Amino acid sequence: MAAEVVIDARFVKTGLGRYTYNLLAGLAARQNPDFAIRAIVQRGSADPIASICGRLVVVDTPIYSLSEQIAILRAASGCDLLHVPHYNVPLLYRGRLLISISDLVHIMEPQVRRTAASWCYARPMLNLAARKARHVITVSEYSKQQIVEHLRITPAKVSVIYNGVGPQFRVQDRQECARRVSQSLDVQGPFLLYVGNLKPHKNLGRLLQALTLLRQRRLVDPKMLVVGEDAKWKSGLVEECARLGVLARSLRGRRPCDPAFHLGGVRIARGGGYGLRNSRRVLKRGLAAGGRRRCSRVF
Repeated sequence: MAAEVVIDARFVKTGLGRYTYNLLAGLAARQNPDFAIRAIVQRGSADPIASICGRLVVVDTPIYSLSEQIAILRAASGCDLLHVPHYNVPLLYRGRLLISISDLVHIMEPQVRRTAASWCYARPMLNLAARKARHVITVSEYSKQQIVEHLRITPAKVSVIYNGVGPQFRVQDRQECARRVSQSLDVQGPFLLYVGNLKPHKNLGRLLQALTLLRQRRLVDPKMLVVGEDAKWKSGLVEECARLGVLARSLRGRRPCDPAFHLGGVRIARGGGYGLRNSRRVLKRGLAAGGRRRCSRVF
């Protein structure tokens, strides 16, 4: 009889969502007869998961809530292994538990660690989840070092599995790609691509300062495309550009999902789905990339 593995796949529109989707897709492609996969999803985002996993359990309770603790416990009932790609684990679950902790931003970054959410939820839950899990997956040796040090678990309990690179990230004809980027995004010449959200711990403010310094010293004429959609933190980035003397003006790309604003030397275009939908279009055009998630630009 095949073992049953339950995977919490409710983080569809985040980096964790991209991680979980590709995990499920990879498992589906392998078609291993030794285990069956059941995915926990939210009703509004079940369709993408349904295309790669035939067994779904809908849980619509809010993430990080008390009701989530009971709902996930019920959804995972009877399984042989529960994989939670985060630290919001059901604390009453008594079976085999595998978790992923990408980083300790919620308890380490200055902008986050002093908040009530960090003290009341992230800190205790990270510690409890790390101790409760049979094993912990993380994405870098640095993250492993932090997890071992701050959550006080043995190094043998943590495995580093680096993030993979999807087939959509490939170089195409550079001249044709440059022409398409120029037409659709009004970008001329090579540029630095940042794909990620605009939260302070991503250090975009410091990056802007560095690019401004390079321009002032006439070492390079820096151009940067920031791929991201983050209404909460966008204004702060615009304010930082104003402080550095960078002009801001609004732009809109050809497609509805391509709105952007141009900050003199900085452009930001909005995107979604862990940034892959929009950053893929840029990467296909043969240009260099750095960072992760969603869509904005700096000139």
